[in-house]
Amino acid sequence: MGLLSKLLGGEDAGKKLEKLVKTVVEAAERPAARPAGTDASPAHAARPADGSPWPGGSSWGPIMPAEENQYNCGVPYRDYFEHVFRDDFPQLRFDRELLRSGKATVYTFFEGSRKALTVELMSEKSDTKALRRRCAQEGVPYLRFYYDHEGWWNTREYVVSRI
Repeated sequence: MGLLSKLLGGEDAGKKLEKLVKTVVEAAERPAARPAGTDASPAHAARPADGSPWPGGSSWGPIMPAEENQYNCGVPYRDYFEHVFRDDFPQLRFDRELLRSGKATVYTFFEGSRKALTVELMSEKSDTKALRRRCAQEGVPYLRFYYDHEGWWNTREYVVSRI
């Protein structure tokens, strides 16, 4: 341990090394947090400031929650979202449009004849912002959900809360 003692400073090198390894292992086991407001994770921007999970539980992390979500519902992701839209927002009518060779799906919600919301389901690999800019210019609220971001479950409670 002579080299470690010199590197870590002193006779407590073994204890310091053990503490360092424990810290690194614990950090690796936690889901990575992104800064609030980053484009790659809109949910972090909406996550409560105290870091607590959504009321229905966590919609992200390494373990799939028991709550109904995009992956445990037994249907393709578009069908899952449409089921949530119909059941939880029956007062809104929506139209569906496939974009980018079906890699993105846009839902436009209407309250009567007024455009009330645009929701985009897209791959995390996409970096397009055109639809978001157009919605901002039109004054229509815009949301996006990633259907393929590892560790993001899109639980029903999370989807409904965001909408």
